[in-house]
Amino acid sequence: MTKYAWSVDDVILYNIAVGATGTEQTWEEGLVALPTFGVLPAFSIVAPLVQAAGVSLDSARVLHGEHELLVDGPVPTAASVRNEGRVMGIYDKGHGDLVRVEVHTYIQGKETPLFTNRYGIFVRGASGFGKSDDASPAPSPPSRRPDEVVRVQTHLSQAALYRLCGDRNPIHIDPAAAAAAGLERPIMHGLCTLAVIARAVGGDAVQAVRGRFAGVLYPGETIVVELWRDGNSVEIRALCEERRTPVVTNATINLRSSS
Repeated sequence: MTKYAWSVDDVILYNIAVGATGTEQTWEEGLVALPTFGVLPAFSIVAPLVQAAGVSLDSARVLHGEHELLVDGPVPTAASVRNEGRVMGIYDKGHGDLVRVEVHTYIQGKETPLFTNRYGIFVRGASGFGKSDDASPAPSPPSRRPDEVVRVQTHLSQAALYRLCGDRNPIHIDPAAAAAAGLERPIMHGLCTLAVIARAVGGDAVQAVRGRFAGVLYPGETIVVELWRDGNSVEIRALCEERRTPVVTNATINLRSSS
């Protein structure tokens, strides 16, 4: 179990880090916290859980492969919470292990989690002691043309800014660390990219988001987001416009009802 607290300043920093510019997300007067802020409190418990399960976390070998976030109601702009988590399983993928972790985040005094985060963490070259992965298949977009296409421009300092929200993995800032991980240069955080997409699609109405990090995105590149709508559910596929490579696939965003 870990504890976490945030303030109005933390919410403003996060909102700006994922590209928000409107006054309701950047000014303390009438401030609205983006739902994807819910990934931040859980971060402190993940590494200890994985390491306690016997998996070594080396930034050159670890990839955040997929993520799911569930949000139960509006996110307060200041709160104290506790995190409770578990390793759901370790799965042999042949060339490494996939570690699935689930974390529930509770407002102090509440019994229902405000946030639930589910991580799929891939460890390249791990021992392969895991069992076969029995997770349900990830969703795929419909075969028809997308209902809408949205372009989102990231900025060159976005990864440097997002790391101040808590994820200090050096592959997002240090060229040498990025090179050691086989990358051309420092990359965007997967959860920052997912938040940028969620904000563009649903703003503060996002209730759940799930996606697979299919490829890297470099700061300053443009995300092309293809959307297929079905009521309050939106299937997503995101590409890097400049390199025409996948960034986030098998993704779904669920929106709160407007009624």
